[in-house]
Amino acid sequence: MITLRRATPGDAVEFVELLLISSPYFPFLFGSGVNVALKDLFKRPSNLFSHQHVQIAEVAGSVAGMSLGYDWIVKSRENLRTGVLFSRNFGISMVFRIKDLLKFNATVGKFDIGEYYISNIATYPEFRGRGVGGSLIGNLERGAKILGAQKIVLDVEKENTGAINFYLHLRFYVVKKIIIPIDGDRILEFLRMSKDL
Repeated sequence: MITLRRATPGDAVEFVELLLISSPYFPFLFGSGVNVALKDLFKRPSNLFSHQHVQIAEVAGSVAGMSLGYDWIVKSRENLRTGVLFSRNFGISMVFRIKDLLKFNATVGKFDIGEYYISNIATYPEFRGRGVGGSLIGNLERGAKILGAQKIVLDVEKENTGAINFYLHLRFYVVKKIIIPIDGDRILEFLRMSKDL
């Protein structure tokens, strides 16, 4: 049986593990201190990585997965604070990443009024195929409707075909392709997917 609950600050370790499963490019993008920074942000209120925006899925009392999502109002209210908190965690090294981070923030994670954004969703490998991801998304959809969202959107890495097929199965559709050149010759490619509520 799958149980969903709101995250608490005590879920920080599992949150970071699962977030890095869903976003394996984070260490490259943010640097080696990303784990510590994410734990810090998760424990703090009022930022886009806060436990306030995370739901945890459990199977038989064990953490099986998580989702991180928020609406357009939260994004506009907490985006700047999130950047400030990241800067505090990384200090001067953030200066060397700012150009890439601004490109990333202006494309992936950008969404419109009336949309609810799924920033991250992940399930531990041993719990896949048991309905955990579908339960997490279903709960996000219900919450998004209550908040007045007309669409739910997400960005998925282009090569993550398993996740893309999962979202297509849940009636998401591809809106556009996002290409982000990072740090010279590296390119990150995403598909923006959407579902009408």
